[in-house]
Amino acid sequence: MLSDEARGSSEIKKSPILVIMGNPPYSGHSQTASKIIGEREHKRIKGKKVKDIRDTWINDLLQDYYQVDGAPLGERNPKWLQDDYVKFIRFAQHKIQQIERGVVAIITNHGFLDNPTFRGMRQSLMTTFDRLYFLDLHGNSNKKETAPDGGKDVNVFDIQQGVGISLLIKNPALKKGVFHYDLFGKRQYKYDFCEAESVKSIKWKSLKPKSSSYLFIPQDKKTAKKYQTYTSIKDIFNVSGVGITTAHDDFVIDFQEGELLNRFIQFANSKRDAETLHSYFGVKYKMGWDILRGYDALQETKDIGQLVKNIHYRPFDNRYILYEDRLVWRAVRKIMRHMLEGDNLGLVSVRQVKTGKTWQHITVSNAMVESTYLSNKTSEIDYLFPLYLYNENANGDAYKTENVKPAFRRWIDNYYGKKLSPENIIGYIYAVLHSPDYRRRYADLLRMDFPRVPFVKDIKEFNRLAKIGDKLINAHLLKDDKLKLSLQLHGENLQVKKVKYHEAGGKLFINNDTYFAPLPPEVFDFPIGGYLPLDKYLKSRKGRELTLNDVETIRKAAAATAFTIKQMAAIDKNT
Repeated sequence: MLSDEARGSSEIKKSPILVIMGNPPYSGHSQTASKIIGEREHKRIKGKKVKDIRDTWINDLLQDYYQVDGAPLGERNPKWLQDDYVKFIRFAQHKIQQIERGVVAIITNHGFLDNPTFRGMRQSLMTTFDRLYFLDLHGNSNKKETAPDGGKDVNVFDIQQGVGISLLIKNPALKKGVFHYDLFGKRQYKYDFCEAESVKSIKWKSLKPKSSSYLFIPQDKKTAKKYQTYTSIKDIFNVSGVGITTAHDDFVIDFQEGELLNRFIQFANSKRDAETLHSYFGVKYKMGWDILRGYDALQETKDIGQLVKNIHYRPFDNRYILYEDRLVWRAVRKIMRHMLEGDNLGLVSVRQVKTGKTWQHITVSNAMVESTYLSNKTSEIDYLFPLYLYNENANGDAYKTENVKPAFRRWIDNYYGKKLSPENIIGYIYAVLHSPDYRRRYADLLRMDFPRVPFVKDIKEFNRLAKIGDKLINAHLLKDDKLKLSLQLHGENLQVKKVKYHEAGGKLFINNDTYFAPLPPEVFDFPIGGYLPLDKYLKSRKGRELTLNDVETIRKAAAATAFTIKQMAAIDKNT
């Protein structure tokens, strides 16, 4: 039976198809190969032997989704275009492209409706199909979605990922259009709705997807139009890039500099045997990463201590990393070197946000950053925007230049009639992105792409905000020793066992006997990116004893957070 079904399926794929429907798998780790090794496992290029790797048929088709408006998509990590459901949609699109009329009716992950990575896919679908209907069934527990009335929003399946029904129609006789409908609520309500309603009876909202986002969701046109006039931080800074990904944080990152250095001295003095090294140091195997290459690198290193560097791991949580390209999965040296070669500062933000309803995804760093410094959700990998770039002159001496795009520099100098320092600019940006009013007004738009910055007309107001931003930067780097908060540690047992916050009395317990107090609820609940920083700091040290430095960091971080809350209110005072 299975053989007959496989043969029948194969024959159908070769035939003209009028209707394609189904529920394809959603898997970021695709089960359908995009690359295959050719008939010859190796071939020679310029005399060197390399693997003969070729694109599969479906991956060739997918290349249409990697461009938008005739230009490359420009995504640093477009891996979600390799999801199985995306491949299924591209296959269905291909089949319908070969006939005059046809329909694709499927239920899939709803992420492609607004995720920036899929904008080329959305444009491609609009060129093939005449009518596109999207019934967004929501139910995304990762986003903590709720109904507009505040009620529960439940998935139609027993999964976390929200889903949607797509009806894609090719019929040249139809007037072109893109239509959308949001369906929130409990599961049975959604079932009943889908059973009772039809394409004709649903009150669709007509969309006009615009270049270059081509969004398949409704927007407040007036708000969106105004927001698009603002300047993206990608258009302000010339160089930016994602944070470091180690693939084995517990191995190459540590709380203590000495512990990390001793580990790698021991590692370098161990027997050169992959199985032994993986087992003894508790390092998981990683495809494409060879522990022996890292081992060999240390044999060539005269002073392993020189490889130990500071890294901002989580908000207020600074650690140490053994920074060697053959031990770290993605060292991102072309970005991080600017944080190593001299004093520097950098904004840290994200491209898109899937979880939660609010946006608080901005912070600052004066060191290298880990890729989930702001959030540990995959879609929220952070980007670092250095303020200065370090290079060498002909004599080998390091010099720095501002990391500001020339076009933006010309515009802002002309706009304000004077040359502003890079520190003024970053301070202003930091203040604006901490404005509560700005965050509320543009929450949905901020979740879709890098934040855009409005620039006030009055230079005095610019300077006021820049000063607030500068104070916030110093506070978040824990450099402002004037900030005080009457937070004290009560108890002598410093081992972190169970972190729990008691709002009554403002007590933050690290075990049954020891706690920090008084800690106001608004300080404990203040989010930065995807974390509650104080809670995250302590929970990541479960099983360890707090050092005096840890205790002082908690006190400083709490004071910086309380200061931030006050300054955020001041930002909106005159704007």
